[in-house]
Parts: sequence; C-alpha cells; structure tokens
Amino acid sequence: MRRSLLLLLILSGMQMNAQPKSINEVSTQDKIVNYSLDRDGNIYVSLENGIITKYSANLDSLLSFSPTKTNPIDLLESWHGLKIFGFYQQFQEYIILDRFLSRELRYSLRFTAVNFVDIATIASDENLWLIDQGDFRLIKYNTILREPETVVPLDFIMDPRNQSITFMQEYQNLLFVVDILSGIYIFDNFGNYLNKVAVEGIERCSFYENYLVYLNRHTLTIRGLYDDFVKEVPLAEEEPIIGVLSAKTHFFILSTNSIQKVAISLH
Repeated sequence: MRRSLLLLLILSGMQMNAQPKSINEVSTQDKIVNYSLDRDGNIYVSLENGIITKYSANLDSLLSFSPTKTNPIDLLESWHGLKIFGFYQQFQEYIILDRFLSRELRYSLRFTAVNFVDIATIASDENLWLIDQGDFRLIKYNTILREPETVVPLDFIMDPRNQSITFMQEYQNLLFVVDILSGIYIFDNFGNYLNKVAVEGIERCSFYENYLVYLNRHTLTIRGLYDDFVKEVPLAEEEPIIGVLSAKTHFFILSTNSIQKVAISLH
C-alpha cells in the first residue's frame, strides 16, 4: 500500500500522462550509507559494513566488492565512467576500483600539503576535489604530482563556524558542494564560485540531463541547471527515504535497507 502511494505521489507530482512501466525493489542485509549512479544507469551502493554492490537498472545484483578495511565509505562516485571512487575520511584514504569492482587501488592523503580532508570526490580529469577542513578551503588536488593545483578559500563564501559539508560531485564541468546547513554551492571546473541554491536540510544531490535533483525531508525537488524550472514532488512521509537517484526513464528511491525503482515515461 505504501509503495503504491509513493508511486502515485511521484507520478502526480510530475504531472505527466505516462503510466509506470514497472516497479522493482531489492533489499540489503546491511544499512545503506552511500550510493551513486553510473552513465549506463547502474546503481552502486555501499553498506555500513563497507561492502559495495553494483546493481543493474533492473536492480539485478551484478557484482560485489569487499574491501580490505570494513569501515563505511564517506563518499561513493561512479559517474565518471570506468573508475569507481570511494573516500574514507577516518583513514584519510581513497580507493579506485574498475567497473568490475576489482583491482582495488588505495591511496593515502596523509603527509600532503592538505591538513585534513573532510570530503573528497573525483574530478572529470581524474584529479580530486577536496575540502580541507583545517584551513577551510576547496582544493583541486593533482594525483600525479600529489600536490594542490587550485586552492579556493571558502570563508568568503560560507560561514566556517556554521557549516557541515556532506557531499560533492562534479557534473557537466560544474562542481556541486552540498552544505546541509545552507544549501548547494556551485563552482566551475576551475574552482570559481558561481552561485548557490539556498535550501537547508539536504545531505546530497543527484542529476538528470540538465536537472539538479535533491530530497528535502520528504519532498523531491527537480531544478533546472540553466533555467528557472522547479518542480516539487511530495513523497509518502512514512517512507524512511534516505535519497533519490534519477536516470533517463526512472528514479531509484533509497531507504535504509532497500532500493526501489520507479520507472516512468518522460514523454
């Protein structure tokens, strides 16, 4: 009943004349702590025990990876193609996996010019974007030279005493930095600050074509990246939703221990 209500709310909020093609759902044995979508519509989830699982667009389990260290991953990124990226804040390390979730390569961010990396993500040029919490700055980190190549002080953009950065992703040559206390900050791929989506309480965002997608409590918001389009879709409040990913024809709705696919026509 709750699943049907959730689907109904999504479809009515979209104001589309399409009918759902299918609804699939898969459960996980451990708590989902992170998730990402690749360009082919496959979804990757990392669990509290550190395991990463790759699912197809139909939520068939394809591959799993058990890391040498079982701590949860603080950021998982699969969008950039053949490399899967995972960041561990506690260890100040990141891993690179191939698309088969094999050949784990682990790199340390200790003993660099960066004080303490609060969060990190992979850039389109395979370097890294880092938030250095010690000096509160955004850094483009060259992984070959192992040194910063771009440094952006953030205390002129955010309040360093009142911020909690929870997510970053580069998309369409833009870097999106999510601060749960104040909103989504947008930079170009040179680190220049462009603008801000002022919305409190969101922990991360995702993307579909030229749209920014995020979940604020139980409201799904779809916002145009380059225009003023905004669509808000209320979701069922009894659902323990932790996040939403959007693909070409469907959404993945993630709860603590499950992934639901809601497939719709966009025409």
